[in-house]
Amino acid sequence: MKDIDVVLKNQFKLFFSSASSDVPNSDVETFINSISFNSSYKIKDFSNLDKMSKLNSDIYNYNIRRYFRDFNKDIINTNKTFYLILFSESFEYQFFQLLTKTFPSAPFYHYTSLDALIKILNSNKIRFSSIASLNDRGELYYFDNIFDAQINNLKLNKQNLNVLKNSNLTYENDIISKFHYKTIESFNNRFLLSCSSLKDKLDQWRLYGDDGKGVCIELNGLEGSISDKNPLFDDFYIGRILYGDSFVKSFFKLQYNLLVNDNIYLSFNNLNIWKHFFKSDDWEGEKEIRIFNELISK
Repeated sequence: MKDIDVVLKNQFKLFFSSASSDVPNSDVETFINSISFNSSYKIKDFSNLDKMSKLNSDIYNYNIRRYFRDFNKDIINTNKTFYLILFSESFEYQFFQLLTKTFPSAPFYHYTSLDALIKILNSNKIRFSSIASLNDRGELYYFDNIFDAQINNLKLNKQNLNVLKNSNLTYENDIISKFHYKTIESFNNRFLLSCSSLKDKLDQWRLYGDDGKGVCIELNGLEGSISDKNPLFDDFYIGRILYGDSFVKSFFKLQYNLLVNDNIYLSFNNLNIWKHFFKSDDWEGEKEIRIFNELISK
């Protein structure tokens, strides 16, 4: 178990050094040192990936089904025992919060119309938007596109073919109607509130503040309440948007290196939530801070 601790610590250290240079070193060090068997993760072992694929959906999770189902025996050494690392919910939350946390903790801003503000004040509620109605429809698949491209590149390299010229695959013509009904259901149950760390920014007024005729609402104190899992904010997540494909590629490299070099598979059961905090760097100027909610049947 100690050996796996060491392997995980080294790989996560490499991940943070390549993926997020603005996360304070002291926070990264605290996170790395917290990795330990039982408190951070559990282990299941399998003689090969075929057995792993027969697990129920709770363990054979989103990540395996979505991304690693196409890896073949030439890519993965199936003669050895595989270790499936099941992170605790608190550890996984800590990992993604470390990536998306705003530094330093500060007020952030929501631009909207005057009419919307009146409705907020009258109802004491604020409206979240469905992820299916995002102004950038490609955002729904941004993380998936980059991750899929990394796998496709590996396959092509393995066959001594040229790497895909356009690695960013697109599903623009594959919009929601072609998805499995469970995927459509998940889209309809996910909502977000887009904010910004930018105060009094012209583009924000123009795009989201009713072309300059609206309002900018300053939000304070919400981050700590959600981050600390205040019962009032169950199923809510908050964080800055991570722009560009370098984060996704580093995340893929973390998973892939552990899988092919150490026969370790990392199980991120909430990746299908946190992937909505990754976005194209075309939108980096917005400096978005996102509050995300998933409706879960109780």
